[in-house]
Amino acid sequence: IEELNSQHENLAKQLDSLKAEAEPSNDDLRRLEELKNIISEEEKNINKLTQESKQFKEKVGN
Repeated sequence: IEELNSQHENLAKQLDSLKAEAEPSNDDLRRLEELKNIISEEEKNINKLTQESKQFKEKVGN
């Protein structure tokens, strides 16, 4: 029984450790938010350039 209790305690510690490793850190979450903002700005720039390109093609085509 003592051996089983010891194994149980060790497994509980391992589980706690794995849970902690599975959680993203605050730095990871902050970096993810920064990347989302960068991607959003880049998407806006792409959309703007796409629209300007269409307008330019229409001008040149006419």
